Amino acid sequence: MCWTVASILCGSAQAAEAPPPPQAAAAPAVAPVNGPLPVDAFYDKAAVYGARLSPNGQFVAAVIRRADGTAILIHDLQADKSAVALSTDNKDATFDWVRWKGDGRLVVGVTYLHIDHWNGKPDGEIRSWKYSKFLMSMDRDGTHQTTLFRDDKHTWSHTQHNYVIKLMDALDKDPDHILALAPSLAGQYAVWRADIHTGAAEMIEHGGENVLGWDTDTNGAIVARYRATGSTFIIEGHAPGETKWSEIARIRAKDFEKELSDFEFMGPTDTPGALYVAVKPKDPSEGAARTIHIYDFRTRTMGPPVWKGVDYDITNIVRSSGSNAMEGVCYWVDTYTCAFKDPHDAAVMRGISTYFHNVKNVAPVSFSNDGHWWLLDVSGPDDPGGFYLYDNVKHDVLALGVQQPALSDRLGPMDRFVFSARDGTQVHGYVTTPPGAPKGPLPLVVLPHGGPEGRDYFEYDLVTQFLATRGYAVLQINFRGSSGYGVKWAEAGYRQWGARMQDDVDDGVKALIASGRVDPKRVCAMGISYGGYAALMAGARHPELYKCVVSWAGISDLPQFLKWEHSMSEDDSSRYSHWIKLIGDPKADGPSLLAGSPTTYVDHYGPPVLLIHGEDDDIVTPDQSKIMDKALKKAGREVRLVLVKDEAHPDWSDDHMKTTLIDIAGFLNAHIAPATTEAPTVAGAQPAAAAASVAASAKSTTP
Repeated sequence: MCWTVASILCGSAQAAEAPPPPQAAAAPAVAPVNGPLPVDAFYDKAAVYGARLSPNGQFVAAVIRRADGTAILIHDLQADKSAVALSTDNKDATFDWVRWKGDGRLVVGVTYLHIDHWNGKPDGEIRSWKYSKFLMSMDRDGTHQTTLFRDDKHTWSHTQHNYVIKLMDALDKDPDHILALAPSLAGQYAVWRADIHTGAAEMIEHGGENVLGWDTDTNGAIVARYRATGSTFIIEGHAPGETKWSEIARIRAKDFEKELSDFEFMGPTDTPGALYVAVKPKDPSEGAARTIHIYDFRTRTMGPPVWKGVDYDITNIVRSSGSNAMEGVCYWVDTYTCAFKDPHDAAVMRGISTYFHNVKNVAPVSFSNDGHWWLLDVSGPDDPGGFYLYDNVKHDVLALGVQQPALSDRLGPMDRFVFSARDGTQVHGYVTTPPGAPKGPLPLVVLPHGGPEGRDYFEYDLVTQFLATRGYAVLQINFRGSSGYGVKWAEAGYRQWGARMQDDVDDGVKALIASGRVDPKRVCAMGISYGGYAALMAGARHPELYKCVVSWAGISDLPQFLKWEHSMSEDDSSRYSHWIKLIGDPKADGPSLLAGSPTTYVDHYGPPVLLIHGEDDDIVTPDQSKIMDKALKKAGREVRLVLVKDEAHPDWSDDHMKTTLIDIAGFLNAHIAPATTEAPTVAGAQPAAAAASVAASAKSTTP
């Protein structure tokens, strides 16, 4: 079985002891392509996304992208047939996602964007525009379509109003309704209950000016909300049926938005009035990494950890189908790892990972109620991702479709890289090499991550693969101060900017050079945000090692950065206190802050520098790049500053990203010429060959 939609690669792999499955139809062949991938290929929109399995396991729904727009595709697993239930014309509407409501009805998220140009020319000046995100529902075959959200006073019209409606809770126990966030008549967000058959909606909770969102329990009762006050988020709660809110926790707004928050509700348990919560330990007695607890809103208490023995920060919970009971947890080691309570499920998951050679990130998306089918999202460093089905009876792995077929078999391989820092501490990282690279020493770009409390993973990264396909080896290091390895590792980077954290970056480069894999005469440092700072410091500390530096939204002057942060907040605010904890106190740590600032070393700075910054950046202001640019020019050093209009802290438009990456490639080429590679040739898409038996793998790994 497969989806034979143009540009989607399909195939199946079967357990050795099972009877042969039906032959999967091959997708149309892809024309042979040679040479480095064009930058546009990295920004192709996903060919298939949002796949979901029906509760009974008979149907898979997904959004596919075609030349004439997006469509909702339904595949019947029993009949092994696919059909388009609904499609768009690619002009104004795009399907964003799809969710099952029972086995016969679907809720669909839609984006509407209509732009009027002067003189009707597509490239003409924009005269007006209409934008909205709305919800609709339909039967599985595309009939009985209904636009959701109507009340007695007005009808929502996505073609007339600019608004955003977001699905909040699919209400699995209520076959006729969903909960969604939508504007009230006053323009503030509120919680609405919508009928998926008639589209009628009623407001059940009004938020107020500073309320940003809510959480619900297993019955769909609102039990938590998030309220903003200055730079702080206040998390409040109440028991089901109550109306008075009580404060539960306060966290810094930026901490709330970061990847692994110190306090994060993770969704409902199978008990009314309770949510799972991920909490970072406050002292060693509570463990080394983020753990999962249950918060009971009826008693306003948080219970003990419900999953122990994990040395890495838990990022997701696997719930049972039909209820919200915890079946497992997921976390990043190198690859994305999911551990299950049930020994059989745990063995199956290990078998699936073995089938993918333990080099893929396998994320369960959904399960059929009877456990027969598992829908999986599978990705890896050289694979942006695709959807697979696991048959828990026949032990087959069935490929549904890849997200970016233009990148298939044309990206560079990634290897794990572990080295000893100068103090003997083991540090973990990754090395990506160009596809078709020669065995000899390669030019190297070291790419420290941002944060600094972020981390790199054994996964697809667009910037890394762009550099690799240009002929560079890329080194990513989870230096001390990174997240994901527990609290102690993150705190080891506190007030170590330009010191221990920088040592780890430089030691990683030297260790890789010592391995013989990279050319010591062709090394550049590049990074974004904190990574940009680390790149600047690399060139400052070791001008003999680094031949060029690219700093994208990087900090260059720590005292000036803290001064700006102080001006944006009160002296005792959580925002400013956070940066003092991370970087240092200007009142007590003045000398170390100067020692950790790249601007201090401009008189002896060696490598040429490319500075890139968004003019609207309010996280690291463009003044940081302007200060470095001015100081380097005054010292007679080689530097170029690029300021990009209408962009903030790097999360830029595709067009600006592509232009910037091309600029960076030219800069690197001028200073560390890329390796000559033999680019892979894509001769045509073929169904995946049967590899290893998932069943056999599961048996071999059963405890």
